[in-house]
Amino acid sequence: MFFTGNLRKIPLPHFFLTTFLIFVIPGNRVVSVESERLLIVFTANNNGQLLDCGCNTEYPGGLPRRLTAINNLRKEYGEILLLEGGDFLGTTDVVLQNKFVMDAYDFLKYDGIAFGEQEFWNEVPFFENEILGRKQSFVCTNINSSNVKDQTKGRIIRKIKVIKNGYKLNIFALLHKNSFLYFPDNKIPSFQFEDVKRHLRSELKKVNDHSSLNIVIYHGDHWIFEELKKEFSEIAIWLIGHEPGNLLDSWQESSKPVIVQSGTDGESLELVEVSKSDKGKLFFNVKRLYLTEEIVPDVELKKSLEEYYNIINVPFKLKN
Repeated sequence: MFFTGNLRKIPLPHFFLTTFLIFVIPGNRVVSVESERLLIVFTANNNGQLLDCGCNTEYPGGLPRRLTAINNLRKEYGEILLLEGGDFLGTTDVVLQNKFVMDAYDFLKYDGIAFGEQEFWNEVPFFENEILGRKQSFVCTNINSSNVKDQTKGRIIRKIKVIKNGYKLNIFALLHKNSFLYFPDNKIPSFQFEDVKRHLRSELKKVNDHSSLNIVIYHGDHWIFEELKKEFSEIAIWLIGHEPGNLLDSWQESSKPVIVQSGTDGESLELVEVSKSDKGKLFFNVKRLYLTEEIVPDVELKKSLEEYYNIINVPFKLKN
């Protein structure tokens, strides 16, 4: 059977297939399409949003819609890699709002959460108790946490090593110190964020399995990222948390290194689908999934977050 269109459109079982389907494209390579696909779901720049983002767009977003969309993707793919790129909290002194964001993230069940500078806005006690006190996987490759109190010191890891759908993955996260340049002096955290290149190189040297896929979540200056991209050719996927991008809302093929910039105010999910040829060559496709009004908010999470508005006595009407 011959195909000249996009092989992605061929329906396949999502997992547990023991044989391959082989398609011969005239004039091109022989491609083997495997059932095991890896879907990476990336979020960042939530900016403390809880329900609708208030952006007055056709993409209202909100954490209850995010949970619905993520659960739908889990059903479709069987297993996903869910990563957060930072600035999920807001620069608000209303600590209760950011606490409710953290409560919502307990519902979402991330595989890895990286920090942006905004996670430090409510100062060290909040960071240690309301963030690090959660049963989540927090990753920052270049943080010096020596002055974090003992009971939370081990809550920040430098690398996440995981296997998803047969793919061996190493996940690193970098937070550049320049992200804090706009912070007022009384908000600058006591943690030290050390040289991103040195720490990333040090952790990569510890990777013994060169068949694994290296992913970096980066939060910081664009010009620093350009240097990193040139220097670290072994990184397959860069997830950029500090710089909103403009992915299309339909699948587009991408070559290595794959660069995915985030959405804003929780209005979308950024998706990377990884697949393999019969000879082990990796293929990448990317797209943005907007959280539209048609996505029904998760009822339980919606009810939980509405409690915040009851406490502060401000009515909030969630669309849909």
